[in-house]
Amino acid sequence: MRLLFSAGGTGGHIMPLLAVADKVKSFQPEVEVLFIVGGRSIDKTIVSSIPYPVVHLPLKKGVEGVYSGLKLAFKTLFAFNLPILRLVTSSRGVVTSGSYVSLLPILCALATTRPIYLIEPNAYPGKFTRFFGRFCRKVFGGWHTLRRNLSETNLSITGVPLRSGFSKNLTAREARTVLGISEKKVVLLVLGGSQG
Repeated sequence: MRLLFSAGGTGGHIMPLLAVADKVKSFQPEVEVLFIVGGRSIDKTIVSSIPYPVVHLPLKKGVEGVYSGLKLAFKTLFAFNLPILRLVTSSRGVVTSGSYVSLLPILCALATTRPIYLIEPNAYPGKFTRFFGRFCRKVFGGWHTLRRNLSETNLSITGVPLRSGFSKNLTAREARTVLGISEKKVVLLVLGGSQG
């Protein structure tokens, strides 16, 4: 059995899928995992050391306005080729966290009635999730605030998936030791997403 994981553009789209793929493999080692990502350098960097086969789509930019959306639509149609369609039809389902990279695999899944599972790690769903969420067998959300903007019929609030290396509970002292930060230094942690 194969599962297709499709995302790209930012680590925020790819990393949750890696966490889910790792967990699937730990429970069912016989499942074949395949990743479809974009052509941006961040996509290539993140997937360069993962233990799964990767297909890179020749897409490097997301949608930022009508013109960009039309351009992406034509690029997607140009990239709509039989190998991607075959990958989707030979898979048990497509797992995505949205992003422009997922457009082609999701359209193929819809055309071939393959189930789609969407992971939305943001507190407010992106355009992709708001539009395609209704076509998914299940939308797994990280935050209860998603209930305001998505249908309850296929939404499950599960939290944001983390890879095993991030889920260790370290004390502040242990974290300083691991990171090589002196007890005398002040630490400021700043987190932000792709939209700020």
